[in-house]
Formats: sequence, C-alpha cells, structure tokens
Amino acid sequence: MPVVSVGFGTQVTFLTSGFTAQLTRLFVFGIARNALPASHMALPIPVAPQMANRVFLRGKLVNPGRALLQIHLAPGADPPLHQPPETIIISWPRGTDLLYTRWEGLGFVVKWEGAIALDGVMTGQLTVQYTSALTSATGTSPTGRNWTEPWESLIDFHPVVIWTEPWES
Repeated sequence: MPVVSVGFGTQVTFLTSGFTAQLTRLFVFGIARNALPASHMALPIPVAPQMANRVFLRGKLVNPGRALLQIHLAPGADPPLHQPPETIIISWPRGTDLLYTRWEGLGFVVKWEGAIALDGVMTGQLTVQYTSALTSATGTSPTGRNWTEPWESLIDFHPVVIWTEPWES
C-alpha cells in the first residue's frame, strides 16, 4: 500500500534558465489518452443484459498535460516566460528516509501571475505546458542539496519566541 505524505519541502527547478521556487500547491492536469471510436454499421443492436454496443480503441498518443504551480515569489527571480522548452524538475522529500521523489519533464511556461500583498507573503502562479511525458524517480536532489542533513537545515528555520510580559527580577 502506498504511503501518504505531505508536500512540505516541494520545489520546482527549471534547469536551463536556473529559475527555482518553493511550491505552496501543485496541480498536474490534462494527462490524457484518446479513445478512438471504432463502431460500424454491422454492430448488433444491444439487448438485455447488454448496456451498450459502441466500440472504442485505445489511442497510442498521450497528451503530457499541464502543471499549475503556486509558488512563493522571490524578488528578482523572474519566471522563464520567454524561454524555449527546458527540463523542469518538481521535487519533494519522501518522508522519514530523507530521500526525495521527483517528476521531470520537458516543458515551458505559458502563463505567469504574481501577487504582492501589503502585509503578506509574495506569491505567484505559473502554468507549464509539458512537451514530453513526465518521468518519476527517487534519489539525490538535482539542485545539489544534501538531503541527509537535518530538516531544519533544508529551510530557513527561524524559531519565533513570543512573550507578553517583560521578565521580572
């Protein structure tokens, strides 16, 4: 049975342009194969207990789909909207074994949106069109991070201490 995990630590890396970002949400959609109608006039009319009589063939081509990436926006890190297709790697820590899983495919950015709030986190949204199938792998990180380090070293870990009363002596 597959292990359920959380998406903490998920990032995207565009290998040619060098753009990288931390993901807050990821949607992969539109990966589809056609069902080709193969019915003909000599098919028998369906009778009970048959439900239908249309015939379909499985298409050989698969649309690689798109990905919607919601990211933390880093000032000065421009998304590669004007770049040709490049290798895009989405990676995330697997869990307690300190390895990571990655999805890798050739694609390009078709849409970019950004949002900057007065008192909030700067965010962005990229839509990527894949031009090849996504492949999945487990192993070392393509960004050079050492995934065997403690989790606190993988993120900007700044503990916050809050107190309401001043110290009394």
